[in-house]
Amino acid sequence: MCDRTPGGELTRWIAGDLSPGRGRRGMDGDRDSDADAPAPDAGGSDTQDTRDPDTLDPDAGDSDAPDPDAGDSDTSGPDARDSDGWDPVDHDEASTEPDDPLDRRFLTPLREAVAEHRTYVLFSAGLFLLGAVIGAAMVGRVDLWAVLGVEDARQLFPENVTAVTILLNNTRAAVVLVLGALSLGVVTALVLLFNGILVGYVAGLAAAERGVGVVLLAILPHGVIELPAIFVAGAVAFRVVHVTALRVIGRREAVLGMDGWRRAGILLGTAWLALVVAAIVEFYVTKPLVDAVAG
Repeated sequence: MCDRTPGGELTRWIAGDLSPGRGRRGMDGDRDSDADAPAPDAGGSDTQDTRDPDTLDPDAGDSDAPDPDAGDSDTSGPDARDSDGWDPVDHDEASTEPDDPLDRRFLTPLREAVAEHRTYVLFSAGLFLLGAVIGAAMVGRVDLWAVLGVEDARQLFPENVTAVTILLNNTRAAVVLVLGALSLGVVTALVLLFNGILVGYVAGLAAAERGVGVVLLAILPHGVIELPAIFVAGAVAFRVVHVTALRVIGRREAVLGMDGWRRAGILLGTAWLALVVAAIVEFYVTKPLVDAVAG
């Protein structure tokens, strides 16, 4: 199987096609104290109340009247605190749910997906790099084109490329990597290895003829965007295989679930957008640079 790789520009250069209550007030009101007043003299003469007004207690005798300040105050207000100063409402507590819909629906799931797939991305990158080392070691020892049954690289890559054709080829490679999960990851691993071998072989040929600088120029501008996206596609496949295997051997907690699939979909969608950017960079930046330097 031959899928287009980030070394496409480099390979086409090798092929000669192009360069690489408040509390209730307990007042019952003033009671009528007339009943306790001394009776006037029989003669009807006016008498003066000789009692000291300061000693009069309007609530005297009413021992059951509640204390207006006793234990009936409302502590539910915003400033309510106990004797230790503890506020029952933590006003500084931040909400755990993001308020921004974009963050809640996209950015947060994307961050979670990246964390979930980090190990598998590294595994995919390791397979690709292993293939690249093997491919570079084959230069001068093995004719890769003869092994593949082609005359030269022009039979493996389209001659007149555009940003659209680059994107289509990269999208096809990513889809193959994801669907490789149906083969328990075998196809995914082989595709990553083969593409690594192809890139390493072409890079080795170009470095021998034009130098390492031309090789880096032909790969890095778009490769730094394209390669991680390809590794993500492989990582999704490997994680599906891994979780499924754990489920089969009895790890019932190992399950993707609807949220897991949704996060994986968001991650793949982001990777595809990266492939779009990489295709544009390769056609409008990498290709002119290689033509100018090596042409």
